[in-house]
Amino acid sequence: MLKILKYFRLPWSERILLLSTFMLLGFVRLALLIIPFRYLSACLDKHMAKPYNTENTDGFKRRISWAIDLMSRYTPWESKCLVQAITGKLFLRQRRIENTLYLGVAKTQEESLIAHAWLRSGDDIVTGVCGNKEFTVVAKFIDYNT
Repeated sequence: MLKILKYFRLPWSERILLLSTFMLLGFVRLALLIIPFRYLSACLDKHMAKPYNTENTDGFKRRISWAIDLMSRYTPWESKCLVQAITGKLFLRQRRIENTLYLGVAKTQEESLIAHAWLRSGDDIVTGVCGNKEFTVVAKFIDYNT
């Protein structure tokens, strides 16, 4: 109940951002469940010819990172790294901010493979910061200015 009260104390812009993040996380999760990834991946790699927004994007990237991190903890569905990275990519694409979504694998101490997805924009990791793990990149999906 306290968290709901905190939500309603936020400014309107933050409430709208959190609500739209919650809905987009759900949409992405549903899409990943019903559409094979090979079809979704075609939508992730998009080369746009129009100029990208390069002015003052750090604040927006921080807000998106915060909103995705926060809302993914409260979704009743699973919102792990791939869902978060795709959600962030869609937000950044909407603002025409260059970004790259990475898919990687690493071995654990028990020699089993683990997978991870993260989103980078410029020098910033928007989603998927993962401690000391060294992941080998197996795929990347780029939005950039051509």
